[in-house]
Amino acid sequence: MPPNLVRGQDADSVAAYVAMCAGRPQTGTPCVTASQGGGGTTTGGTTTTTTATGTTSTGATGATTTTGTTAAGDADHGKALYTSLGCVGCHTLSGEKSTGPTFKGLAGSQVKLADGSTVTADDAYLLESITDPDKQIAAGYSAGIMSSVIKPGQVSRDDANDLVAFIKQQK
Repeated sequence: MPPNLVRGQDADSVAAYVAMCAGRPQTGTPCVTASQGGGGTTTGGTTTTTTATGTTSTGATGATTTTGTTAAGDADHGKALYTSLGCVGCHTLSGEKSTGPTFKGLAGSQVKLADGSTVTADDAYLLESITDPDKQIAAGYSAGIMSSVIKPGQVSRDDANDLVAFIKQQK
């Protein structure tokens, strides 16, 4: 793709669309329709989409808020997202250290954070790490690396659940 073909919000929108469609069967129709995405409403510059796992609101500024419960994810789709979103470039499955923490044995482990605290890598921590990459940085890693590629709120709740399901398989 030529450099600087799209910029700013347009580039973010294209990246979000590609990430959303990655790993989905090609049927000759667009990967996202009102019925697949749960439909959406726009009021006063805020778009609200409701899905089985919660409600996502995107304001005119682009800030995204998601509420709802965690649903079981699709690990096979999570594996496809691991590649298509570029996670494979920073997170190994072998246990080797890379730009980001390895996914091998991550789920359920104790993670020391850059601020000195320790958390359990449970579903909530993993989801938050995917949807808001700089919120809690693992010790030994730098803030801003993942968020330079995956913006907060860019990965949908469904896709984040699928990635968590995939990460949980990496033992």
